[in-house]
Amino acid sequence: MQGSFSYTVATKGDEDQKIVQFRVSHSPLNVDTIQRAQEVHGAVVPLAQYHGELGDGPTAPLKVYAMEKLPGVTYIDMVLDHLRDSSPPMPKLQTIQDLSRYFTSAWLHPEHVTQAKRQESQEHVSRKLSILSSVLPQRFHTLISSLQADLPQLYSPAYPQVLTYGDLCEMNILVMPETGRISGIVDWAEASILPFGTELWGLENMLGSMGSQGWKHDENRGKLEEEFWRLFWGTIDVEEREGLKGRLGRTVRVARGIGILLRHGFTWDEGVHERPISAADTNSLRYLDAFLLST
Repeated sequence: MQGSFSYTVATKGDEDQKIVQFRVSHSPLNVDTIQRAQEVHGAVVPLAQYHGELGDGPTAPLKVYAMEKLPGVTYIDMVLDHLRDSSPPMPKLQTIQDLSRYFTSAWLHPEHVTQAKRQESQEHVSRKLSILSSVLPQRFHTLISSLQADLPQLYSPAYPQVLTYGDLCEMNILVMPETGRISGIVDWAEASILPFGTELWGLENMLGSMGSQGWKHDENRGKLEEEFWRLFWGTIDVEEREGLKGRLGRTVRVARGIGILLRHGFTWDEGVHERPISAADTNSLRYLDAFLLST
């Protein structure tokens, strides 16, 4: 499988199958980060072993990694398979429940981040929001200003900074097609530490689909979203006293909005140069409209 910065192959054999990945040198995997991810999320994260460098071509040397081959298919493949008229209903409820457990595990395993690092991250995100405020259409400006004002909430000492996957899209989530259970979350090359909730755009992706006419919400979106948050709040056991759950919920919504802007407000040219989107990036604007202005 060809990726933006990697080429991935699977070894043959019925037992102890491995995934071997060749990555360009400027996009390495951090095996320590992946180990931490497995500590947080368990066996859905395959550990990676670094096997040195290979080749001497124009993009060489390539860094070589091996990891366990997890069962299942990508979430996008499950979705496409169930688009056929003869397919049974997609077992999405189980997938949403497992995704809720993924976010719960992140909340329950915060990273230790110094105040100086929190400040540095806050300033970086603030700069990116300012850029988007200057380039996105007028209809987004009020929302961006509000999120910018609330940004310090995400970096308060009490709010968890968590290991964030960075690319929680349909191609990086493995599921068992018969049950919908998440069996793997793979390729942690873009992982970083960010405030909890900035990756909730991954949930939004599972609550609908993008077509030629724009975003379409699932008919049972409300029930799926309700189940996601029922499991989350029930597991982290936030008490209702003094409105704590309500205040945390508002802060999580701020993180969600900022995360959506960072995900869909920027794009990569040829997978190398990041830039803010323009009017020509109609698909990105559709996602921003669907996730920020119509929910």
